[in-house]
Amino acid sequence: MALFGLIKSKEHKLATKWEKEHVALVELAGKIIAAYASGDTALAKLEIKKMGKAASEHVMNEDLEFMKLEKKAKLDDKTKAKIQEFQKTFKKDKLALLSFLAKYGQDDSVLDGEFFDDFNTIIEVVSDRIKYEEENLYKLMKDN
Repeated sequence: MALFGLIKSKEHKLATKWEKEHVALVELAGKIIAAYASGDTALAKLEIKKMGKAASEHVMNEDLEFMKLEKKAKLDDKTKAKIQEFQKTFKKDKLALLSFLAKYGQDDSVLDGEFFDDFNTIIEVVSDRIKYEEENLYKLMKDN
């Protein structure tokens, strides 16, 4: 096998990095629920802040890298179309996630039944997006 066959593309590395970040976000969600269920709202808020920082960095990095990838001449049309579809459809979900994190990441936020309902809703939305990204975009990125 040629040396160049062993070198992974930048797109492949990004997809792998983002998959690891997804795992970390899921782990943080679990920590939030565990803290909330045990009544430790201070710990739950701390984990929400961690999730907010990690999610914001992930989303901003994805946005930037997808814009760069979209402009690449060597990127195939199918991948470009998936990137454009993702960018278009994820705007609403991204705003909902960031709004949730901003609302409940405040020191004076109340973690009550409304929080629990909002958390479950946002986790469902994020889980669907993660599944879409990994099964579509990331798979295409790894194949390039």
